[in-house]
Amino acid sequence: MKHRKFDWRSITPRLIFRFLLVWLLIFLMGLMLEVMLYDKIYRNVVSRALTKVEDEVVELYEQEKYYEINSLANENNYSIIIFEINNGKQVSYSTENASGNHNTNTYLTEIIKRMGDNDSAQYYTENEQKREIFVNAKLKVEGSKKVYYYMSVEVVPVAQGSYVMALNLVITTLVSLIIILATSFVLAKDISKPIKNLSEKAKTLSDGEKVVFDSEEYTEVKNLSNALNYAMDEIQKSQEIQKDVVQNVSHELRTPLTMIKSYTELLQEFSGEDPKKRKEHLAIISEQTERLESLIDDMIDLSKLQSKTMDFSKNTYNLSENLKIFENYYKETYEKEGFVFSFEIEENIELTADEGRIDQAITNLINNAINYSLDDKDVTVKLYRTADNKIQLDVIDHGIGISEEHQEKIFERHFRSNNDKKAVAGSGVGLTIVKEILDYHGYQYGVESELGKGSRFYIIFNQD
Repeated sequence: MKHRKFDWRSITPRLIFRFLLVWLLIFLMGLMLEVMLYDKIYRNVVSRALTKVEDEVVELYEQEKYYEINSLANENNYSIIIFEINNGKQVSYSTENASGNHNTNTYLTEIIKRMGDNDSAQYYTENEQKREIFVNAKLKVEGSKKVYYYMSVEVVPVAQGSYVMALNLVITTLVSLIIILATSFVLAKDISKPIKNLSEKAKTLSDGEKVVFDSEEYTEVKNLSNALNYAMDEIQKSQEIQKDVVQNVSHELRTPLTMIKSYTELLQEFSGEDPKKRKEHLAIISEQTERLESLIDDMIDLSKLQSKTMDFSKNTYNLSENLKIFENYYKETYEKEGFVFSFEIEENIELTADEGRIDQAITNLINNAINYSLDDKDVTVKLYRTADNKIQLDVIDHGIGISEEHQEKIFERHFRSNNDKKAVAGSGVGLTIVKEILDYHGYQYGVESELGKGSRFYIIFNQD
């Protein structure tokens, strides 16, 4: 059986280590507070407890409820001694020695010394066994009568108390350490399990298998699963696009290359001596070379646009004037082939955009109208302001049209409608280039079409 090498960078050991680190910090903090604050906290608790019964002792003594004073002392391990001085006569009461044999003079002398001019005092002292005693003394004066209340409690030696508390803390933290180790191991396994499953599934992607990431254990893992599923879909789309690119580009490139090769051979073998044929053949070679160059340029432009590496430079220019130049070019170039162009251009429409790229997008739309025209070769280009003062461009043809289900996909790379029965010259990326350019500028665009009746492509130039 093959053993997997332990990886300290995996989730399980890292999570356990962090749990241990938290535990260690809590332990050290508790130990530090124990050493620094135990004495102060313990003395404060003793002081507050003794002060709390002070008024109760005074009240019980004044009501001569000595039995209850004894009960209070026994329940809390207090020593209570009361001195009453009335006209020079001293009376004493003690829970330590109710018979009155207690050496009250010693206590009275110490109380008077400690209190001075105050009516109360708190101090620590030692008894005969060298044990620390906390004392709370109170004086109450009523005319010539003075009553001294001496309440004390033996304090557990601080060093011994600290040791006991520290030992208790160590035992508690060791037990908690075992619990934390077990808990962190279980949690780490539980957390790492769905991630490991995703990792195992992801490894099969390289084999070309269809994988669905469906982990639902945690929100973060679920989000990761959704992201991987999205990436998987995008990879499959990319692979499909890659196949289409290879098929379409190889076909589109092969056509002009074949014609260039064929007419070059004709030129070499037959028409070299005939000036008229030589001119015709050279013209075809030149045309196909330009077409080949155009195909390559389109592919390069699309690659730059989709990888966001193409530079855009915005400036304000007269779009109306540019369309007039297009009008002259298309009429001179295509009217001899039977095309009829109608340019309806509103004067002095200015646009702030990348002039060269917008011209490229408009040219692609017009070329698309030319490529998909049928017997009716009328092409209309309109530039105008809408009722809400937006600038709109329409390119209208009366060609084959686009079915409704294909209209949303027409701007996708290398998409061609199934209704396209016509051999069309082009790279198949012209409309995708239009989409990328207009998306960069944030312009609205779309198509309205009906099969057999033509299409209207439009751009709405939103101005900031």
